[in-house]
Amino acid sequence: MADLIGSVDWENYKEVINDGHDTFNKEIIVWRRSKGGIDRYNEDTLTERFDSINLECLLNFNVFRTWPSFQTTESGELDRQTLAVYLNIKYLDGLGYLSNNNRLDFQPDADRFVYDGIVYKASGDTKASQAQDEPLHYIIILKREEISTGDKYEP
Repeated sequence: MADLIGSVDWENYKEVINDGHDTFNKEIIVWRRSKGGIDRYNEDTLTERFDSINLECLLNFNVFRTWPSFQTTESGELDRQTLAVYLNIKYLDGLGYLSNNNRLDFQPDADRFVYDGIVYKASGDTKASQAQDEPLHYIIILKREEISTGDKYEP
């Protein structure tokens, strides 16, 4: 099967996406990178500590949802709104935050992300925006996390 785009155009596309990072990726999300402190039953403790890292990104808000994102519990409703974060792989590599397989080197079970004062937890991640032979973005799907101690995750 023939390549309809051609390697020159693919290289141009990669260059535009990577060079455009400084123009388009202007939203800041705070990555609350866990430094440990979760007890053996995986419960939060007062010793849990985080590094706050500002990451430049593109955000895809779930504005076109056609069903509610609320979850009913015994004590009330929780808002399970989601947010997709697009991170440029070359940008992450330059910061030293990539694992050996070009994924964000983070702990989905312990790390948190804060945007607009709301705390989110990762609920999935994948590479995206592939250009012929390589992905250019890394996407994390975030789900709003309802917490009882709001000051714990202040950026």
